[in-house]
Amino acid sequence: MIPGVVDSNGTWNGASGVIQRQEADFSTATSIFLERLIMSDFKQAYPADPFIIVSLKPQLLPQYLVIIRPYKVSVWIAILAVIIVWGLSLWAIQTAHSYYAKKDSMSLTTAIFFSFAVILEDPPSRPPSNFLGQMLVGWWLAVCFLLSTGYRSSLVAHLTAQGKTEPIDNYNDLVAKPQWRWGCDEVVLYGVADSYFRQSTTPVIKQVAKKVESVSVNTGLKKVLDGWYSLLTSRNRIRTEIEPKYANNYGQTPFYLSKQGYDLTPGLGWMFRKGAPFLPRFAKLTDRLIEGGIINYWLKNVMASNARSARKGNKQENKQAQTTDDTTADETKIILRMGHMIGVFLTYLVGVLISTLAFVVENVYNRFLY
Repeated sequence: MIPGVVDSNGTWNGASGVIQRQEADFSTATSIFLERLIMSDFKQAYPADPFIIVSLKPQLLPQYLVIIRPYKVSVWIAILAVIIVWGLSLWAIQTAHSYYAKKDSMSLTTAIFFSFAVILEDPPSRPPSNFLGQMLVGWWLAVCFLLSTGYRSSLVAHLTAQGKTEPIDNYNDLVAKPQWRWGCDEVVLYGVADSYFRQSTTPVIKQVAKKVESVSVNTGLKKVLDGWYSLLTSRNRIRTEIEPKYANNYGQTPFYLSKQGYDLTPGLGWMFRKGAPFLPRFAKLTDRLIEGGIINYWLKNVMASNARSARKGNKQENKQAQTTDDTTADETKIILRMGHMIGVFLTYLVGVLISTLAFVVENVYNRFLY
C-alpha cells in the first residue's frame, strides 16, 4: 500500500487514509512531514533516506570524435575565426604595401589559404617581402606552434584514456540534458515527494516536477537501462532493489547513484492513530534502540547481508558492469583502430567534396560566365 497523499478537502488515501479513519493502529516506515503530523501521531525510528537520481553509469564517448575532442567546440570556433581574421589582416597589409610600393598584391583567397597552411604546418616557401607582413607571419607561426603542441598532447591523452560522459549528480545536471526523461518511484511520489514537488519554490525543482513521471521501481530501472532516462527515488530503497537483481559477482551494477542526495523529511517513523494508548511505551523502547545505535547497526547489517546474498546468487557476471581491456601487454603503445580513424576519413571526404564542388563552380564560371 502506498503511503498516501492528501487532497484539497484534507482527506488522505493509502496507508495515511487508513490511519486517519482509525481503521488501523499504526503504519510502519512512513515519511514524516507537516500534513501527516497534523492528522496522526508520529515516532521517528529511522534516519532520513536521501532522495537521489539513478542513471546509467557514464558511458565511453564515441571514438570517431577523438580528433576534435582535444578542444571544445567554442575553442574550435575561436580558432577558425582567428584564422580568417589573420588572413584578412595579411591581405589588407599586402594590398596597402602593393599600392605604395607599386608591386603585385596578394589576393584574398591566397591570404586565407596562407593562414590555413601555416596552422597545418605546411607554410608557403615564399613569405611576404615587406617587414610588416613578415612580422605578422612570425607571430602567427608562434601562435600555431602553441595551438598544435596543445592539440597533440591532448590528443595523445584522449587516445590513451578514452573519455566518458558526464554523470548526473543533481537536478541541474538532469534538466541540462536535452531530450532526457525522468520518472519518480510511485511509492515515494505518492507520499513525501508529492508535497516536496508541489510546495517547492525553487526553479530547478519546478522544472523537474513539470516533467516527472510516475513509475514502479522495476519499470523505472528498465527504462534507465534503455538509456536517456533517470529514476528519482530514495537511496536505501533502490539499493535493496538493484543489488539482488543487477549486481554481478563483484557487486558491480550498471547503475550510477548520484552523489548528491536531498533530504525530503527529517526521517522515517511509525505513524499512529490519534490517541493510541500504547504510543508512550513504544516511543520509550524506540528511544532506547536509537540511543544504543541498534537501529543504525541493523540497517547497515541488512544492507550488507543483502549485498552478500546478491553476489552469491548471481553466478554470471553482469556484462554491463565490466569493461574488458583488449589492449596488448605493452600499455605504453597506443593502438589506433578504425573507430579512431573514422573522423579522419570523414574529414578527408568532406575536403574532397568541397574541392570537387569548387572545381566545378570555377569551370562553370570560366566557361559560361567569364
